Amino acid sequence: MIAILHNVTHAAAIIALCLLCANITNAAPIFDENQINIEVLNPNLAGTHRAILRTPPQNEKSHIGIFVMHAFGGSADNRVCGGLAVRGYTMLCADTEFMGREGSYQGYEEHALAITAGVAHLRNAPGITTVLLYGRSMGAPMMSFYANVQENGVSACQDQRRIIGCETENLIDANGDNKLPAIDGLILGDAHLGDALATFTYMDPAITDVATPHRRERSVDMYAAENGYPGDDQVVGPHFSDAEYSQVFLERFLDAQADRNARVLDHASQLLERVKAGDADLYPDGTLMVVPGAENAARIFQADLDLLRCTKRPHIFLTHDGRHDVSDGPICSVRVPSARLSRADSAASIVHVPLRAWLGARALRTDGPYRQTENDLAGIDYESSNTSTVANVRGITKPLLLVANSGHYFIVPNEIVFDNAASEDKTFAITEGSVHAGTPCTGCAEALGLPSDHYGDTLGHAFDFIDGWIAARF
Repeated sequence: MIAILHNVTHAAAIIALCLLCANITNAAPIFDENQINIEVLNPNLAGTHRAILRTPPQNEKSHIGIFVMHAFGGSADNRVCGGLAVRGYTMLCADTEFMGREGSYQGYEEHALAITAGVAHLRNAPGITTVLLYGRSMGAPMMSFYANVQENGVSACQDQRRIIGCETENLIDANGDNKLPAIDGLILGDAHLGDALATFTYMDPAITDVATPHRRERSVDMYAAENGYPGDDQVVGPHFSDAEYSQVFLERFLDAQADRNARVLDHASQLLERVKAGDADLYPDGTLMVVPGAENAARIFQADLDLLRCTKRPHIFLTHDGRHDVSDGPICSVRVPSARLSRADSAASIVHVPLRAWLGARALRTDGPYRQTENDLAGIDYESSNTSTVANVRGITKPLLLVANSGHYFIVPNEIVFDNAASEDKTFAITEGSVHAGTPCTGCAEALGLPSDHYGDTLGHAFDFIDGWIAARF
């Protein structure tokens, strides 16, 4: 099962993973859904749109409460809520007040009110002794921000390395004391690297004049056939042809993407200085950033499946048949192409957010040549943004679990988060064949010549592992 080991360091890592697997037993639901008490909280939790408390019958795990929320999507009915409730956990799941308003928040400090209310509600609930946070996708950097500031205070988000510091109203009281209630652990599902990194990797360098965004510069256009893009009709349906970019083009594209990001950041920074100086041409409370090609636009690793394809090392692998073993070697994504010119060359790619929101949540710097390879994302200054999952986990010492999905493109980013996490008790597992939402990737299986149902109950595999990880600690 495990490949021949070539050095002591590698061997130690494998042994540690094997011991961890041995301590986490396979689990399964212990209740039916109709045994779970479901309560829609009224009045609602502060800072949320809707919150639902799922309480299982009393059992050896019901003293553990888990709060679930996303930065801009709905989580009150997320599958993990029911999936962990039937496994015995008390689940409080909320829809953020920013639902449908992605990008309107200036930073995750604006979510702290809701997370504080959720943690406090669980802390005050009868029988609850342990509280965990669960953040999936863009909920992961948001929850890691809370955990970092809760553990280290507002100095963590007012670091001079940040492009702009956090606002403290939701973080400290009138005496300057930290008002975020403590948590006992953190679970991140297929984690984003943060709002700012997402925007950075979407930024389309083929837009050289924002007044005419449809006129694309073909020398840095990842959607141009001469550069290796197969066409939208070849990346959907039964075709699944990925792009074939040369190394020369790839480096030219990434350099241009970093350059455009830097120009937009410089423009935003100058606007902020003008607002602060009382420039009569701008509103005294700020202005809007309108940036074409910054949303679902030019994320090149969605087109080129050789990029961010494999982890650097073996990890725990939640296999299609329900086992969780240590992989023989690096784990590779089985995803299919997902970039589309039809999305990039569209008004839907325009980001229009308040200036403060761009600088606080959407802006990021580089700290060297920006590169994407098979197993790395280099040249990113993670410390430049408070939305950075990497920057935040560097300050968290509580137990940490990451579960990524191999039918998606976040396995390498999640390994980067894992490697940067300060916690001595940290675990990284990858679910075979699951897409970002956690369900099985039928297209991935078909592209590999496998039956469409090959990957099985991917959600169940992930929930069972999460269950075992929690039960082994709390």
